[in-house]
Parts: sequence; structure tokens; C-alpha cells
Amino acid sequence: MNESLASLIHAATTALAVAPARPAPQPTRANFFPWCGVPDPGREGHGGWLRSTIVFSRSTGYGPPGGRFEVFSRVCRAALARRRTRRSPTTMDRPLALLLTSVVLSTIVWITIVRRYAWPTMRAGPWQDAVRPMLLLHAFRFIGLAFLVPGVVSPDLPIEFARPAAYGDLVAAVLALVALWSLRTPAATSLVWIFNIFGTADLLFALYQGLFGVGVEPGQLGAAYFIPTVVVPLLLVTHAVVFVVLVRGSRAEPAPRM
Repeated sequence: MNESLASLIHAATTALAVAPARPAPQPTRANFFPWCGVPDPGREGHGGWLRSTIVFSRSTGYGPPGGRFEVFSRVCRAALARRRTRRSPTTMDRPLALLLTSVVLSTIVWITIVRRYAWPTMRAGPWQDAVRPMLLLHAFRFIGLAFLVPGVVSPDLPIEFARPAAYGDLVAAVLALVALWSLRTPAATSLVWIFNIFGTADLLFALYQGLFGVGVEPGQLGAAYFIPTVVVPLLLVTHAVVFVVLVRGSRAEPAPRM
């Protein structure tokens, strides 16, 4: 009896060992992304997870339309796990609410400081004297290059936001210096207008990109979090002051010596 049972078990295990394995479904061009367990980029839109998989595919050779799809699918799933759900227009996550609160309060504080301590002195003298400290302040806008420094910002910070913000601030800093150096020349008014229009447009475009364009998460800003919450409100307030000074008109007075 025992020998028969042992023979039966041996036969069953042998049959299972030699039975052909059920072939796994193979991915194709049409079903590759669903096979990986990620949304179809043609329908869902490109995101950070897709950039990660593309970079991995190009650097290793794994990816569609051939190669080791198992490895590539793991990268897809890992990248998808890091990808956060897009914000609904009617909802706001807590980090974004905290960032916007900081921006609003910072703007109020800077308006109060400028109105109480700077504007009374600025409106009393020549317009060149009024805009000179503002231009000196904006000459430090090269700090926007921090958006391109690894370790200062998160590696997940969208490059579509980082590059325009960084290089736009750099150009604004150069324009501020050029306008500052030209205050004794007849071209001073035109150069200050050019700087102020470009600098304001640069800040507004960065804010649009961060909130509505590429959708920057506050945590992706890293140590540069204080640029949009403290520095940008100050820059916008001073841009508004320069516009007021320019609109009030250049007084028919000789430009003061620098």
C-alpha cells in the first residue's frame, strides 16, 4: 500500500515537473504600457514617470519594441508609484495651500514695508533716485539659477519650469545692471521700461508654470522654497513701484550723479 502511494506521488510530481509552462502574454506596441501597468501616455499625458522610463530605456537598451520588458516594466511601475495624482481644479492639497498662504502673507508684508518706509522718500526726489535701489535689488536675481542646482531642488522638479525660471531671472539681473548703469544717459527711461516689463513677465510666467502649466509640487522646490514665498513677492512689489514711478513721468531734472 505504501509503495503504491509513493509511486503515485512520484508519478504526479514527475508529470508536474515536465508539464509545459503556460506561456506568459508577450507585450506588443499596442499593449506595452497597459502590460506594464501604467497609463497610456497618448491618453494620460506625459509625466515624470514617462521621462524616467525613457531615460532608462535609452541608457540600458531595455524597452519597446524589444528587449527585456520585465526590467523595463519594473521601472514603469516604480516611476508610476512616485507619480502623484494630478490636482483637481476644485481641490487643493495642503502643501500648495501652505505655499500660497506664504506668498499672500509675504506680499502683504512687503507692501506694508515699502509703503511705510520706502515710498515717502522715493516720491520726494528725482525718479532716478527712486528706481536706483530697486535696480540694485533686482541685480541679485541670479539666485534663480538655484533652480538648476542638484541637491538644492528635487531631481523631480520639472525642467520645463526650472530652465525658464532660472535663465529668465539671470537675464532680468543683467537688464537691471544695464538700466542701473544707464541712469545718467538719455536712454535711461527706455532701458528701465524694458527691464521692468521683462522682469515682471518673467515672474508672472514662472508663477503660471508652477501653478497651472507643468504643475510644480511645493516639495520639489527643496531649499529654493523660499524664493517663491519670500523673494518673488518682494520682486513683484518693487516692479509695481517702478511702474508707478515711470508712469508719474520722468521729471525735467538732471539725473543725479551716481
